Amino acid sequence: MSLPLHRLSMVPSMSLPSTIKKYFEERRKALSMVMTHDRHSVADHCEEVALIFTDFFKYYRMEHDVLLAAGLFLSYYHDLGKIRGLPSHSEGSYQELRSIRSYFEEIKEPLWWLLLYLVKMHHGSLRRPWPGDLYLNDFIRLNWKVLFNSLRSEYGLSAFDFADVFGLFKLADIISAKGEDHGRFLKRLSFGPEAVKNLMKSRIDEDRWREQLELRSLPGLSLLRAPTGWGKTTASLLFASSRPDGTRVFFLLPTITAINEFYEKLCKTFGEDSVDRYFYLYDAEVAEDEERLRDLIFARSFLKPIIITTVDQLILTFMQLGKYHLRRAAFRGSTLIFDEVHLLTPSLLLLTTYFIKKYASKYGLRCLFMSATFPDAYRQFFQKELEAYFKDLKHEYLRRRRILFELRNYPLEKALQEFIDSYEKGRRVLVVCNTVAEAVKIARRLYESFGSGVGDIILLHGRFMYEDRRGREDILQELMKRKAPHILVTTQVCEVSLDVSYDVMYTEIAPLASIIQRFGRVNRYGRETGSVNVSIFDIQKPEPYEEVELEVSRKVLECFEGETLRNEWQLIERFDDVFTYEDLMKMLDEAGNSIDLDLWEDLTMNFFSLDLREEKVRKILEYRDRFTFLALPDPEIIADGGDGKGLRRKEEVSSLISKAKDKRKKTFSEWEGIMAKLKRFSVQVPIRYAIRALNKGGEVWGLPVVSEGLYSLRYGFLAGDLKHE
Repeated sequence: MSLPLHRLSMVPSMSLPSTIKKYFEERRKALSMVMTHDRHSVADHCEEVALIFTDFFKYYRMEHDVLLAAGLFLSYYHDLGKIRGLPSHSEGSYQELRSIRSYFEEIKEPLWWLLLYLVKMHHGSLRRPWPGDLYLNDFIRLNWKVLFNSLRSEYGLSAFDFADVFGLFKLADIISAKGEDHGRFLKRLSFGPEAVKNLMKSRIDEDRWREQLELRSLPGLSLLRAPTGWGKTTASLLFASSRPDGTRVFFLLPTITAINEFYEKLCKTFGEDSVDRYFYLYDAEVAEDEERLRDLIFARSFLKPIIITTVDQLILTFMQLGKYHLRRAAFRGSTLIFDEVHLLTPSLLLLTTYFIKKYASKYGLRCLFMSATFPDAYRQFFQKELEAYFKDLKHEYLRRRRILFELRNYPLEKALQEFIDSYEKGRRVLVVCNTVAEAVKIARRLYESFGSGVGDIILLHGRFMYEDRRGREDILQELMKRKAPHILVTTQVCEVSLDVSYDVMYTEIAPLASIIQRFGRVNRYGRETGSVNVSIFDIQKPEPYEEVELEVSRKVLECFEGETLRNEWQLIERFDDVFTYEDLMKMLDEAGNSIDLDLWEDLTMNFFSLDLREEKVRKILEYRDRFTFLALPDPEIIADGGDGKGLRRKEEVSSLISKAKDKRKKTFSEWEGIMAKLKRFSVQVPIRYAIRALNKGGEVWGLPVVSEGLYSLRYGFLAGDLKHE
């Protein structure tokens, strides 16, 4: 007698009750005669998928027998249509299953239709059937709310449980098709104190270490405020170590630079087979590495024990963008470490807390939110929304005074000789401008004075091609390792993206939160200074900030100039006075007006994919600059520079654009390779340039091709009059 579906379970021999496998066995001979993926028969492929799926199912601790049976059903029957020889084998599989309903009498009607839908969609996203969609005609008539409610009442399972099972099955399908060893994705790590100590190496301070060990006992939803240089990011692994049976860890960092630096650090301790990273431009990062490009699907699916990514990737997953099902199950039983949470835009903050509330209990998530400043307004918000515990290392700020600053009532450019003098004394000099235009002007004058380029003086801002910015960051990190004197001219990118410590800093006035972040790049690992090491200069125009923000900053800084600043807590305390919980809630209310989560729930039902391009959704989720857009410079605006490098770059970009526009059919791998290389040469440009390019039809695979302005390998993208200087 066959078992009802909700009682099915795997037996030690790995055989299946006849309810599921009976028809597969009857068609085994036919399935064994059809080859697939150029490596094995359909029968062998389906059995391999079932085995891999079962291992993933156990690895992610999904225990419900109905979910196990659903995944195995998909594993065995998704390619059934290949014996029919139809153009679409998923359609053939669906038709075949529909015609043999009697073989699966024990599968109740709501679940049967859901499984058939998943078979039909197993090569795409979980798009919602709409009226007029002939391909999904049979599913248009279904009342999906009733279907999911029936599954919940019958089995106690939610729509997202079935979506996650579908994702694990699809990963198994992909791994089998590629002939990969799935065992490399089943590793668990232990994040004990010795491993963390090994990561910290020479920076171990016994008093600090005792405090860091306390992270192991924090509750599952916690907040941490600790100063820059305390070792928050590395020590947060101790928070993950509280799970004795192992956990998967997601580090959610604010910038690509921070991700790449931390990735290299973790790989040295845990190995590349245990650590992975993913972000929007990751394909550009690995464009020249054929093996990593081939494994892009696995990096994108978060399959290794430690994943370093960005908050927007988490949100895109839980918002169910595209093939979200390939990655969401990876969060089950995971520990999430959010670094520098004060940098989250109001939209990201709202969505993050919404999805943590929604999934924390169901997925068994542990979350640690960290910041060097952690404004009290954010503390109140997280405690109200998530009932999070707050660990505050106030005493660490009270015993630190790593900077002393002075205010200058004249522009930064008048102090050029000071920059040079400091450099010639063997110091590492940081110059921070509020705009790209100002940074370029300062760098030009310094280059003229030195007659040299990258090495003595580095210009770094957000409008370099990805390729050029990564090259400059590599040079910078090498200089910092050698503690070599140099001058870094930069913009707000230094506030979060660089783990650097400078001897002196010259910066333009900025909002207080930004100034505090910039302070964290000076004397980062010290405790005390007895002399001024930061100079803050006035500006002529407030851009990109509001004048009122700068005025508040001036008033606060005037109170603590020079020896008046006794410790770093004074600045944190004063910032909380000027940025209140009411201010934050006003920002969140404005952001909430553009995010209709009720409509999102209605459209997706916690199951269907959000059918939007990632680029469109990411504009809601940007950390900072919503006024720029990722684009390709037209080869004609790439300047030569006199050394031939610009000409070679012109040729590279021109060749790639030609390949992208070539009408000949491309495989998915070829498409990914070209797109990855295009992104290497992409750059953030003012949004008006991108809009004009799109209006003129200048576009390659979604990237605007900008023919205005100038791109210089030395200075980056130059807009307006700046290109003529």
